[in-house]
Amino acid sequence: MSMNLMVLAMKAKVGNPLRKLVLIKLADNANDKGECWPSYQHIADQCEMSKSTVRKHIKDLSDSGFLWVENRKGPKGNTSNLYHLTLHPMPSENTPMPSNSTGGMPSDDTRTYHSYEPINEPIAAKAGKKLTKAELLAKKVRDNSEAYPALNCIDDELLLEWAKLRTKKGASDSDRALNRIESTLETLRTTGNTAPDYAISKQCDAGWTTIEVDYFIKNSGPTGQQVAAPQETIQQTAQRSF
Repeated sequence: MSMNLMVLAMKAKVGNPLRKLVLIKLADNANDKGECWPSYQHIADQCEMSKSTVRKHIKDLSDSGFLWVENRKGPKGNTSNLYHLTLHPMPSENTPMPSNSTGGMPSDDTRTYHSYEPINEPIAAKAGKKLTKAELLAKKVRDNSEAYPALNCIDDELLLEWAKLRTKKGASDSDRALNRIESTLETLRTTGNTAPDYAISKQCDAGWTTIEVDYFIKNSGPTGQQVAAPQETIQQTAQRSF
């Protein structure tokens, strides 16, 4: 771990608390040269988010100039990423980008949740097209961020996936139903040691019309285990810097 990079990561303004948590985790793994090579799964487990969320935030950090990604190919054709932390708010002309660097991996979906800071990504109608029922439900959630803070901390893609599931299953989109969901997510966060975005993701993957609280309480969080104390320290440190 590079203490200098950890300090810089703490002070960095990246625009999103989860993105900052990923940056702090990379700094925690980096050597004094700013190099580290943790897997997506390792970062996901430590930061309690999905691999696709990790990919998305690493890409955003790369696009913003805080790091660049070197894609390495192994002898058997397998690939891995070597991360170079620069911690510049914008790409620097003095920061070389190798020819085999893509600046990050493309994301397939984003499943994000750790704080009640709204993402506020608007659900807008496509040009010349009417919003579907699922898009209307997602828009309702976005337009009422104060009433539904947990649902507003997940990004558009997961929110739409959840809304499509509910409309497909004929689940209610009433205020009462949404308030029950908010209450359930808060219960899971405080007593089940489960990040709400993981609960929504699992609900979508399993095709549940409701969030199965007993399942998450029994499995105690995204990885099925209690969160380790060192990770709690990382998260608490990250939150204090926001």
